[in-house]
Amino acid sequence: MRTTSEGARADCEDERGARRPHRLPYLLKFVLFALVAFAAVAALDYAIVPYGTMVDVAFQAFQEADDVDTVIVGSSYMQFGGDPEAFDTAFAAGGGTSTSYNIAASGGSVECMYYSVEEALQKPGVRRVVVGIGRDDLSDVYNLQSVFANTFARYRGKPGWMALAACARAACSAVNFDDANSVRMLTPFLYNDSHYLINPEAIAANVRRKRGGMSYLDVQREANGAWVYHGRGYGTYPGTIDTAHNTAAAYNVLADYQINSGELSFVRRICELCRERGVELVVVVPPQTPSFLLSYGKAYPAEMAQLRDAVEGYGFAFADFSLAKPELATFSTLEDFANYSHLSDAGAAKFSAALARYVAACEAGQDTRSWFYDYGAWDEWKASLPAVDSTWFDAASGAAAGDAVAAADATADAGAQTGTVDLTAHVWGCPGAAVEYRYALIGTDGTEAELRGWSEDAAFAWTPDAAGAYTVRVYARGVGSAADYDRYYERAVTV
Repeated sequence: MRTTSEGARADCEDERGARRPHRLPYLLKFVLFALVAFAAVAALDYAIVPYGTMVDVAFQAFQEADDVDTVIVGSSYMQFGGDPEAFDTAFAAGGGTSTSYNIAASGGSVECMYYSVEEALQKPGVRRVVVGIGRDDLSDVYNLQSVFANTFARYRGKPGWMALAACARAACSAVNFDDANSVRMLTPFLYNDSHYLINPEAIAANVRRKRGGMSYLDVQREANGAWVYHGRGYGTYPGTIDTAHNTAAAYNVLADYQINSGELSFVRRICELCRERGVELVVVVPPQTPSFLLSYGKAYPAEMAQLRDAVEGYGFAFADFSLAKPELATFSTLEDFANYSHLSDAGAAKFSAALARYVAACEAGQDTRSWFYDYGAWDEWKASLPAVDSTWFDAASGAAAGDAVAAADATADAGAQTGTVDLTAHVWGCPGAAVEYRYALIGTDGTEAELRGWSEDAAFAWTPDAAGAYTVRVYARGVGSAADYDRYYERAVTV
């Protein structure tokens, strides 16, 4: 006969024994759910993550090369600005040798640059790394689409789990861990070009290219006909800036960008990695137009000094080519830029040649500080700007009166009852010099009818003959300039 306590214990054991078999199915359900979720993400990644991006082309060229000694890394500023052939030619002209490849990626954060450098240094023979970093590359604006493109490009041809592991590593990095990005890193398909998410034809083409094993270069030529590949990872979009229709005002938001301490930490990690490997490191800021540069406001020199100090603190070379003096290079907004922040083909060749000269001088122990305006000489650099740099129509440019960037802006507000249009031109630039303006109407056949001649008065009240749509143009130039104008901008005005 069982005692009461024995019976209770036996009953509990029976209950535990009866419940125990149910635990395994729950575990199996969890495992099955995880496997199904993983398979779904993998399938969506396969269909939607773009195959054969520009950075795929660059990394494939680099990985297949067997004679690389110089690697160019960075964001789009370096992707379209670092011309390997121009760099190597100029380097050879100075008596040196270089075989360079460009693996920079659009929108790449400094974190991406670190991983690219880490990957590049696995290749034997690499002895020099040139990293191009723009001011906004250091900001807290994180471009996940570019992060994924860069990550998948580094691991193309390797087991798929390696790219996923790299995404997980990035999710746990100091830049992302306390941010929603740590979760988003697990769903790459959601953060690629939006047309893949809504265009079945684009998805079908993406899958076709993958299944057919099309080369990355052929994919780019098929999908991106305007892009021209020059070799060794470097490709560009031909053309120069159209300042008459492209507005520099779009960059006003740059003044709100904040430096991310996590990105600065990756600058230091790049320095530490190169020092550990005994590799020469040169960090540069690729050239940008005065309009773009000064749209960051007065904080630019102080903030970029943090980057300079981080690099030079490890004994490596740093230079801001936007502040280059004429004895090294001069960059023309109209001739050397494709837009306000990226170099054109010609500008990239000029920059790359100047970069080679700078690198060679650093290696020779030459003092290159006289080739650049110092961040402490910000006003001196601004005073060197020769003319109005850009124009746009914007009612609120956001420019501070004491920090104007050579630009002209005509703002048109139609008077509801009077039939007048109040035009007010604003100029960024020509520090210390007066600016004058001229207004005109542009006909449908391109003919011009002057509304008002040159005057230092930025405001002009215009009364149209009749209601309708007009094209208004404003010209701006420094007073005393011999040029017909420095810049103009035009837009439609409806009265």
